[in-house]
Amino acid sequence: MHISLKNKTIFATLLFASFVFAIFTVDVSNDTPLLISVNTAEAAATNSCLNSALWNTDKGFANERITDFSYAGYMAGEQQTPKRAVQVNVKELGAKGDGKTDDTAAFLTALERVHNESGTGVVYIPDGKYIIKSPLRILNDGIVLRGESFQNTVLIFPSSLTQYCKETPNDQMCIDEMKSNRPFSYGQAFIQFGDYSSSKSTASPRNIQVTKNAERGDTKLIVDDASKFSVGQWTLLTMEGDGGAESSSEAEALQIAYGIRPGLIHRVQGGHVSNAPYTKIQDETAVRFINKISSITESADGDIIEFELPLPHDVRKVWNPRLHNHETNISNVGIENVKLYFSFSEYAGHFKEEGYNALQFTS
Repeated sequence: MHISLKNKTIFATLLFASFVFAIFTVDVSNDTPLLISVNTAEAAATNSCLNSALWNTDKGFANERITDFSYAGYMAGEQQTPKRAVQVNVKELGAKGDGKTDDTAAFLTALERVHNESGTGVVYIPDGKYIIKSPLRILNDGIVLRGESFQNTVLIFPSSLTQYCKETPNDQMCIDEMKSNRPFSYGQAFIQFGDYSSSKSTASPRNIQVTKNAERGDTKLIVDDASKFSVGQWTLLTMEGDGGAESSSEAEALQIAYGIRPGLIHRVQGGHVSNAPYTKIQDETAVRFINKISSITESADGDIIEFELPLPHDVRKVWNPRLHNHETNISNVGIENVKLYFSFSEYAGHFKEEGYNALQFTS
């Protein structure tokens, strides 16, 4: 994510795991509602990966959290964004776009029609201000929400997800989230792309154990059996828990060098978190990193998989590193030329927000 401040507006460029690229504009001026705008970026396709000047290429642990996002863009920036045909117009289904009428039903009908009839295509939103009171869920590949113009197509969400769930407690999303003591802190949104409850990558039978430690900045991993993988394939590296150092000597060396406990969470956060809350986090996936295989070779120690991107974190066997075949549960989806409005609310505190979440792309 890149964030800069200009005229009380924050611009953030985000990369989602499903290769969807968007630009968000967040208006933080005091006299207007919270505004999140979405516009598509169409960069020329490139065939090479360029490292950011901010990427620390030094091997080993570094006291920073900046990682390499060289593959930002549609299909890793290697293909042009496709132009899909319009399948349905929300105004033809009853949406008013007058900033007063609840247009939720028209949007839900539009999505249902595209899902059930064509399966793919564009839900077209003419200029106007549309009030939406429930989540919009896109579950098929190839569905795009497209506004007529970035300046004048506005979706207004008058409530939070917490308020929605109070009014609609039987929604499965609400049932799942309200069980948590941190609802809506890690996910769920008013526009949801993909099924939030599933992940094809980690559920795939094609996953293998990493058998040797590796350092941040390395481009190779040694695994027990790479026969189910191939060159050019996208993979997902996962690591779990916070098992700490592999030996007392390693722990002592890291403690002296960096002044922090050497567990996984501390490495990921660059030492910028306190030790106490993270000394025992077991059986949780703390690292997910998508990478593309450039070569596979055999060695006496095991199969060697080389990647196009360097590792953003150290890899230690005590963190149960596994390599998965990366499969997305949705692809080729997006949102274009739309502004999203929420009512302003004061910050409620860490993990206490009510869920003013605009977009979520679930891979």
